[in-house]
Amino acid sequence: MAAATAVLWRIRLGSAVRAAVACSIVGGVTLFGPAPVRQMLTFSAFSYVTAISTVLSDAVTFGHAVRAGFHVACAVALVLVSSVPCLWLIGPARFDRWAASLAVAVSGFVVALLERAHLLTKRIAFGQLVIVYVGTVINGGETSFFMHPLRVASSTAAGAIAAAVAMIIPYPRLSSCQMKTLGKVYRENVCERVGILVQVFGAKSKAEAATSIAEVKSLSTMGTKLLHMIKTNMRGMDWERPRIGHGRLNRVAVAEKLEEFEVAVRGMEFALTSPSFAFETMDEELCNLPKNLKPRLILKLQQLKCSVPASATTAPETKGLFPDTWPLGSSPIIPQNMPPSFFLRCVKILLYDSTAAARTLVYRVENGRRANGEEAIDLGEHGTKNTRRAILSNMLPTNQSLRFALKCSITLGLAVFLGLVYTKPNGYWSGLTVAISFATERQATFTVANARAQGTAIGSIYGVICCFILQKYEYLWILPLIPWVAFTSFLVHSRMYGQGGGISSALGALLVLGRKNYGIPSEFANARITEACIGLLCFVTVEVVFNPTRSATLAKAEFSKSLRALQDCIRRVILIPQKNLNNESSILLELIEQHKFLKSHVAQLEKFIVEAGYEPNFWFTPFQGSCYDKLLKSLQKTVDILQFLVHEMRLLSLELNRYGHVVKELHDSLSEDMELFSIKVQRSLKFMEKASLVKSLKQLQNKNQNQSDEMEMGKSQNDGCRALGLSEEEVEKIVGSFRQNANEILSKVYTNDEGEANLKGQMTLCLSSVGFCMECLMRETMVMEKEVLQLLKLENPSIHMNLQELSTQINAHQTQ
Repeated sequence: MAAATAVLWRIRLGSAVRAAVACSIVGGVTLFGPAPVRQMLTFSAFSYVTAISTVLSDAVTFGHAVRAGFHVACAVALVLVSSVPCLWLIGPARFDRWAASLAVAVSGFVVALLERAHLLTKRIAFGQLVIVYVGTVINGGETSFFMHPLRVASSTAAGAIAAAVAMIIPYPRLSSCQMKTLGKVYRENVCERVGILVQVFGAKSKAEAATSIAEVKSLSTMGTKLLHMIKTNMRGMDWERPRIGHGRLNRVAVAEKLEEFEVAVRGMEFALTSPSFAFETMDEELCNLPKNLKPRLILKLQQLKCSVPASATTAPETKGLFPDTWPLGSSPIIPQNMPPSFFLRCVKILLYDSTAAARTLVYRVENGRRANGEEAIDLGEHGTKNTRRAILSNMLPTNQSLRFALKCSITLGLAVFLGLVYTKPNGYWSGLTVAISFATERQATFTVANARAQGTAIGSIYGVICCFILQKYEYLWILPLIPWVAFTSFLVHSRMYGQGGGISSALGALLVLGRKNYGIPSEFANARITEACIGLLCFVTVEVVFNPTRSATLAKAEFSKSLRALQDCIRRVILIPQKNLNNESSILLELIEQHKFLKSHVAQLEKFIVEAGYEPNFWFTPFQGSCYDKLLKSLQKTVDILQFLVHEMRLLSLELNRYGHVVKELHDSLSEDMELFSIKVQRSLKFMEKASLVKSLKQLQNKNQNQSDEMEMGKSQNDGCRALGLSEEEVEKIVGSFRQNANEILSKVYTNDEGEANLKGQMTLCLSSVGFCMECLMRETMVMEKEVLQLLKLENPSIHMNLQELSTQINAHQTQ
């Protein structure tokens, strides 16, 4: 843990030093460079903006700087192509604040409408447009229609070049080197977690295991951060060593492999924290099995590759690691044996990478789509017609891109106009503040605006104080920038300021200390803070108009969508009949795609929950963050368990269908158990989906007045509250029936011969894991159901009802 923390701090400190070097390069060239160079770099402020926007991010390497340079070049080309003809046609002398606002708005709309353009390209282009047209208003007829945009482009390029140079001084900061360091630390983190979990497996009591499991949870948080940084650095490697062909798919395959290993480790934790895990009555031979496998397991994990190999979809399997005789092979499946079986199944995934077949299938399909075109999957008799329609639809802008373009256009135009009205010489800053604030995805508007305003203020104040202290040594003003830029690079990773606040804080000081000939520093700082607030006010106003829905409301709707996606996943988890075995690959692929769809919804829900936590409540009902956090935790666990269940059901289907009519009746019995499990869980999820969309319990009470009267009169409502939900008895009944049928299959198909002992043990492990997954999913569904009812109760404090009455009211409304 300490080693991983130290590595993260070293990486962030390295980023801070590189950011300071990049800004020092810009300052040195624009302040003390040759006269011809300084004459071309007249807009040093935007050089700082470009450099800071490049180097202050989660993980910056030379590959990321090269990629940012490419996006900056695209932005420069866009602005030159659009602004030079505009200035030539209208004439710089005829430009006023109305013309500048209209030109920025129209040009910004066109740039924002380009769907394939990167967000950094759009932000840099917005900033250049503001400088070009506002600068034309300020300088009037003295402005050259060609040289003015060219100087803006040169200043922009200087920032990108400085960022790239900073990544190779004093030695190259390469993504591949970062990957080696992060990969080593991540492997150590996984090995430490697995080692602790193996020790916990042999614990004598739950109290003894609790402390170690808490340590594992802490290590898991660090492992998630490391995994995120590894994925980020993979994108930089593509620009350091361009790969022809399937480089991106290889990167995705490696990322998915690492994610599956992470899920397997979490699965081991799920097994140990299961209520039915009986530490006290564990068989000694079973306790010792993971301990005996631990050295080989650690060795396997230490060989885990985090880089992108030439073929990332295949990995050598380690044979002969598991014993031929299984401790569970001769005993029937009982409730106490299911969690240990699932634990051993997760160990096997780590040892054999047994989920590689599914990744290979997806990889082949992606290759096929890449070779034949994405639309080739759905082509029928009218293939050419459908292809043309697909190409035409890809060329036309979507509603989302139109909304984003319109939002950017209005915000930029309004900010530029009001900025020029307030003060003409400093009219740049309102538009520039807005230009670097846009995001294609939804963001916490008030939080971002507040962080940027605070960052601008503290950066400007720091600059003014340094100017006052060094007022007799103006040539030394650049020196205080180095520690400040390094400090703000750490602010980028803070919750309070984030990336927006950190960048604004750095720019606040850079624009005061890193330039000359702009007037009195204190007056400039005051004017810029005011201009920045004008721009942020425009940003917040337009965002609220275009996105009036609160994040809390979106989180509620996204939770409902996640439940619907979970229902679709549960419905597709079935035993594959023998007649459909030839379509096994397509069924598996469909289920994997649906699982990814569910995972994306849960990830979006997490973003909305975080955003809603920062959002002011105003006069609305307070956001119940604790309830949503518990629901999110249950959903994330459900997603992980489903990933195991998909894999186990595939293996179980293939194994059972090998025996044909021998186990046909038992196959049908297991299918009935799975179908009953699916129906019960879907009903409960459907109930929660309806409950999560209830706006007012008072209205619900009025609609169900008859049912409420019956409750007051004492009429029977015993089954009403559980009509559509799950109960503990139903869970035990479904899992018990599955265990019984599974034991019949084991006794009927496999003998106790020594040759079939290992095969029987494997099948026991698989069936036990399926039963454990079913039980986990049903119990997590019950937890979510209870939490949804608790959420409704907290959102309607004036309605005094217990959870049972709430459930009855919702069920009564749903069954009407």
